[in-house]
Amino acid sequence: MNKTLVSITLSILVVLLVGALIFNKVHRVDLPSAKQINIDGQPTIGEGKMTIVAFEDMKCSNCKRYNAEIDPYIQSHYIETGKARYVMIPLAFINNSIPAGNAALCVYHQKPALFFSYVDYSYQHQPNEALDWATPELLTQYAQQIPGIDMQAFTSCVKNHTYYTQLQQNLGLAGKVMGDTIQTPMLYINGYAINPLSIEQIEKVVSTQK
Repeated sequence: MNKTLVSITLSILVVLLVGALIFNKVHRVDLPSAKQINIDGQPTIGEGKMTIVAFEDMKCSNCKRYNAEIDPYIQSHYIETGKARYVMIPLAFINNSIPAGNAALCVYHQKPALFFSYVDYSYQHQPNEALDWATPELLTQYAQQIPGIDMQAFTSCVKNHTYYTQLQQNLGLAGKVMGDTIQTPMLYINGYAINPLSIEQIEKVVSTQK
């Protein structure tokens, strides 16, 4: 092998090495420290190695958008394929949202399998966030649209504010995870925050968990 060929070969190797370094730098996902999130007793569906946790407020308009635009992607790509389990932690910090969060938990503690159906229906018919719409009457109408809910038990649960304490505990949990600024929706994959909340960022974080 002559000197010219050796020089060309070395040059190619250098170019490939530099290209690989640049590629890795561009596609690297820098993640903050993973958060420890206690999900005991929270609504959960699916099974898998990854754990996806969503903090949501039932009156949150951005949560409605998230459930329409991003959640279906998560369900089809990660939950239904057995790659992850999905946990929703209901919060109630928006003005007058406690009754809505309580109603969702009333369904969960009565019929866990119906929780996400009730949540989906509620988001699909969610009025303007600024309105004081989370009344017992409207929440009952929502529940009536989900076959299988015991309406007598649901009505009693809503009337007695049964899960207001759990909502306060969830808010405390959110504070431990997010710090002083609590916001919804907030999504975590294996404890890593998805920020910005987009399908592209979800894919980037998932790629680091393999």
